[in-house]
Amino acid sequence: MLHFSRLSSLIFFIPPSLWIAWAYIGGILLVNYGKSLLASLIISLIFFAISVLILYFIRIARPFIILLLIGPSFFLGSTLYQQQLNSYQQFLNQISSQAINCTLLINDINTIDHPRFRNLISATIENAQLSQTQKNIATNNRSLLIYTTQHVPFRVSDSISLENVKIKQPSSQSLLQFFCKEKIVGTTVANMDNAKLIKRPTISFLRMLFEKKINNFSTLQEKMSRSSFTFFSSFFLGNRKINKKENDELKYQCKYWGISHYLARSGLHLVIFIMVWEYTLRFIPIFFLFKQALLILITLIYFIFTWNSISFFRAFLTFMLYKIYLFKNAQLHTLHSIILITVVVLVANPAQLFFLDFQLSFGITLLLAWINHFRKIIHAQQLQNSSINKPY
Repeated sequence: MLHFSRLSSLIFFIPPSLWIAWAYIGGILLVNYGKSLLASLIISLIFFAISVLILYFIRIARPFIILLLIGPSFFLGSTLYQQQLNSYQQFLNQISSQAINCTLLINDINTIDHPRFRNLISATIENAQLSQTQKNIATNNRSLLIYTTQHVPFRVSDSISLENVKIKQPSSQSLLQFFCKEKIVGTTVANMDNAKLIKRPTISFLRMLFEKKINNFSTLQEKMSRSSFTFFSSFFLGNRKINKKENDELKYQCKYWGISHYLARSGLHLVIFIMVWEYTLRFIPIFFLFKQALLILITLIYFIFTWNSISFFRAFLTFMLYKIYLFKNAQLHTLHSIILITVVVLVANPAQLFFLDFQLSFGITLLLAWINHFRKIIHAQQLQNSSINKPY
């Protein structure tokens, strides 16, 4: 049976932000299971009233003051997720499988290994009108995935126009939820010869970064065999959309040995990268803070010029947060940092909560950090008790 002091340590001696995170996630789940914002508001008010009563009767403000934020956090989670769903559904209802004329801002151009298509373009819909009625549509800066068989004569950051675009909407609820999370309205097949260039900025920082990344990728690809580069691209660069035959063989071998998770870049890959550079920087005779600044710069370059996943993004944010606290000469609570990053990611995109990559990356990391924190508390209590009981 768990001792009461240990139970209280487990519940109360944790970062107060964990209560806020749970409340926020609860609000998202409430909307996902079909409840309205009115139900969320009622539950939030009940939480707030209970918090006030606890603070009034117990009169121990410090451990319980955080309870006042549980109700508002619960309602905030419901509101943001409901707005995300409404915004996405509004666009789908407006087009209703009709063709549109649109202005697009190109964000990404990828060469894909596909039997029919050559390139996949991701573009933000800036303006859109129904082709028949010329009625304007609110796009909310969502993206459109364009498959094409031709060479793409455009560059990232170009503004182009397409007419009579027929958007294929998600065919299943799971795909619809995925598109909602990625802020994608759907897919289409387009002939780039029919697209018109509207504007090409003279200077574009995003275009420069994208083209540098692609040039580096192509240079490395030319210097390696197909099988070697497939592994290198998947493990180190995070791009698994090339060399489909070799990629499938690599997946099969990793699955056979039970190491498929190594192909999905996560915190482990970033830790290995950072450890290698930290060991290398030991041989450079410069100040400690200069080494840390250089390590941040190297990691940032690695983050920008590779393809990132949600787990790798979580690890990168954690690393940056640790370094910020290091420069401030302050100690960062591991559990608190993970909770903070989780809340930030879910505030920016509440739909992330329902996908396995987010759940495994954030959930397991949070659980391990919580267990480690609990063990430290128990160990500290045991040391304290042993010192009290020690005869003098």
